[in-house]
Amino acid sequence: MKKIVVTLLIAVSFNISAQNSKVFSSSYAHESKKEYAEAIKDMEGIDSGNNYYSKVRLGWLHYINGNNAKSVEYYKAAITIKPKAIEPLLGIAGPLYTLQKWTELKGIYTKILFIDPNNTTALYRMALTNYYAKDYPAAEAQAAKMITMYPFDFDTNLLMGGIKLSLGKISEAKGFYETALLAKPDDKTAMETLQSLK
Repeated sequence: MKKIVVTLLIAVSFNISAQNSKVFSSSYAHESKKEYAEAIKDMEGIDSGNNYYSKVRLGWLHYINGNNAKSVEYYKAAITIKPKAIEPLLGIAGPLYTLQKWTELKGIYTKILFIDPNNTTALYRMALTNYYAKDYPAAEAQAAKMITMYPFDFDTNLLMGGIKLSLGKISEAKGFYETALLAKPDDKTAMETLQSLK
């Protein structure tokens, strides 16, 4: 009897998994054609209260479809289901950024860095968020950690140049813009800013 029940559970589980795979496949096909409403409709058909995977997918689809509030809702549901997963935290950052929810966005990056202190995406974006929020000392500290790990990274050097400039540290800013130009010699922003500092 036990064997029959286990076999039935495995068969049902396999059937659900196969159905979900087809739905995801259809949703990806619609997304590739920019048919976002259809891709969302596919996923809504299998979404349930504890389906982490559909929540993450729906968070993404609503984001690229321009419905940031709905995207946040789905990503928050995914975070509730798997609170230590980094992917929905990184996912929710997009719509929060678009909605300019800086405090909530900082909280998301703080949570990521608590889980993974050297997560370079979160470190860079936290520095960038603090820069936009004009919290230059905090931005400087986060960008400095990135520079320590990735001293030749173009984006981080460009950001650190802007941070140093905002703090009035002109000679330090020049050094970061010069390094940015070594990494990407034709970047107009770095070239024009550096020329303006001469």
